[in-house]
Amino acid sequence: DIVITDITTILGSGSHTLQLVLIPQASVFEAGRDYSFTLNVDFNDAISSDLVPGSQLESGSSSTSATSMSVLIPLNEPPFPGAFYVFPTQGYAMNTSFVFKAEGYTDDAEDYPLYYAMHYYSLTPVKMRLVKDWNEVTSTRSFVGQGIESEGNRVTCVLKVADKFGSLTTSEKVIEVHPYSDPAGLSKLLESTLLESSDSGNAELGSTVLDIVANSVNTAD
Repeated sequence: DIVITDITTILGSGSHTLQLVLIPQASVFEAGRDYSFTLNVDFNDAISSDLVPGSQLESGSSSTSATSMSVLIPLNEPPFPGAFYVFPTQGYAMNTSFVFKAEGYTDDAEDYPLYYAMHYYSLTPVKMRLVKDWNEVTSTRSFVGQGIESEGNRVTCVLKVADKFGSLTTSEKVIEVHPYSDPAGLSKLLESTLLESSDSGNAELGSTVLDIVANSVNTAD
């Protein structure tokens, strides 16, 4: 809940700026709704005369006044969901090139541009692997590491879409990725793929391939 705390301060004549920082729990506000914040200020000249040096007030006389100001703050919504495709839905690590593609994600005009990032994980999101880093490109092609055999070789592909203010929406697709079909040729394939990554400037490809190979070796051991 939002906690309101009374704040008392003494201000001299002139203009002043008061900054109040509100840090609510994440569940307090709902995206897409408007919230009104109101500041109420009471002035009592009896208090002022007692605490401000040099002030004089006749005995028994005092006056009070009050004012308030409100501000309406719309809370940003994440991008509206579109479609997330990963194809083919089955393949082999280091052999099948999977296409990740986002379509139809939209947002309010003032929230553009939208940024897209793509990942995958085979068992837990804690070990999520990067396929495509944040940018405005909506699709990419990449190898994907093998899934866990005891889990049916399932791999979860993740799309993250954010607007320019950082509001985020995610989508997931599950595919099957089996171990590389030719372990003996893994070294040669690694070399050629890393060369392609270097020539094209695709750092994500190089990182993904190294991760896949390391995982394949560990699984074989």
